[in-house]
Amino acid sequence: MLVGRWIWREQARLVGVGLVVAWTLVPLFTVFWMEPATRDLPVAAMVADLITYPALLMGALLLYVHTRVSPDIGSARLAAATVFLTSQGIAYAVLRLAMPEGTHEHPGWLMLLDLVVAGLLVGMLAVSDRRRPVGDPLLVGLGLGVVISALRLLLVTSGYPLPNLRDQTPWLGFLVLILYAVAAVLLVRRVSLPSPAGFRLGAVLLLLGLSHMLTNPIPPADARSLVAIVADLVGAVLFCTTAWALLQEALRQSARSELLQDLLDIAEAEVRQDRTVLHQVASAAAGISSASQLLASGAVGDADARQRMVQMLAAESARLQRLSAGGPDDEVREIDLDQTIAPMVAAHAARGRTVEWQSRGHHALGSPDRVAEVVGILLDNCADHSGTSTARVEVSDRSDGTVAITVSDGGRGIGHEVLARDFAWGARGRDSNGQGIGLHHARRLAADLGGSLSVTGSPGLGTSATLTLPAVASAVLKGESLGA
Repeated sequence: MLVGRWIWREQARLVGVGLVVAWTLVPLFTVFWMEPATRDLPVAAMVADLITYPALLMGALLLYVHTRVSPDIGSARLAAATVFLTSQGIAYAVLRLAMPEGTHEHPGWLMLLDLVVAGLLVGMLAVSDRRRPVGDPLLVGLGLGVVISALRLLLVTSGYPLPNLRDQTPWLGFLVLILYAVAAVLLVRRVSLPSPAGFRLGAVLLLLGLSHMLTNPIPPADARSLVAIVADLVGAVLFCTTAWALLQEALRQSARSELLQDLLDIAEAEVRQDRTVLHQVASAAAGISSASQLLASGAVGDADARQRMVQMLAAESARLQRLSAGGPDDEVREIDLDQTIAPMVAAHAARGRTVEWQSRGHHALGSPDRVAEVVGILLDNCADHSGTSTARVEVSDRSDGTVAITVSDGGRGIGHEVLARDFAWGARGRDSNGQGIGLHHARRLAADLGGSLSVTGSPGLGTSATLTLPAVASAVLKGESLGA
């Protein structure tokens, strides 16, 4: 498989090289064949710039897409720098072909602007990796390219010729090459790229700097123009293929990262589910253990109390068995809330807690196991976090067709930071020793039952949590209405 993948990558790389070569050579030879005047070496060098710089801009755009797929400060600066360099290069190539007289009359200004371009390139690559580029790299690069191109056009059309610099253009060209070399070194050392890619892009800058030194501002009618054409062609091929390889690798890394994130999300969900089940098992087991010890010790003298405790043991043991076997009874149906709440009240009483509750004969739609879980969680929160051993459970019908089960206490109250986090997983107060699981799970269960869970309270004034469930009569009326 690895060998096959390597062969596929090599084939893709060769196809990319072939496409870039065709992009540059086919138009170049077509122009030479159709327009005999372009066979002159100076003109050919300028035509070569006009054809290769769009290919270079295409590579710069690939680098920009690479920064969008794999955000990195160094890569963003490189994308902005290359978009700037190639966009102004296209405008410069057009200017030299469209206004040859202006370029012959203003070589000093053109070389000075070449120095400015090279200096800006060095500055963009020399910025610290910790400093984010200002704005989008594509817009920054294009903006700078437009400014330089407009300034170059203005100086060529109306600027003073600067005759004193005409004889200094070779030295200025050599200084441009040095600045390009500095930019290449900065690219290799400061931009976080794989070593082969960094060296290749550095070589591209050296080739472009060499081409500028040999042919700017006026290409000579000798072998230097031919060397510049070859340097532009090789630089375009090397730049585009390297940018394409970087983008492909970024896409593969992004796909792998998304796969790993998906696996992590699945693992986290499973861990949360396991912790939630353990949370419920621990609560049920504590009630069963306390009740069993009380019954075994004979401490429960009242016959009715013993009967309620035995019924609680049977109900909680059955629910615990269902939890351990793979899941509770999730079927939503009409349930007797007294039969659902009574075992939870008895379980907490067996653990030495006082729960004030009276049977009212209310019915609602829901799952008995799920409603018992929610009530148990709310009673556990009262016992563990309120600072008091007394809780109240009240059941009432509401005018909106729901039944409300309210669990409240007069304790220390729930913290504002927990309410502000809206029952998020792990949300708990600063002084709480809980896990931040119960309320998150209870709210999800309430939503699954077609109801809701709301919590109110403030420090020092207690906490009140209300579970609402569809009332049986309301649900029946809705069903009849839908059926009609």
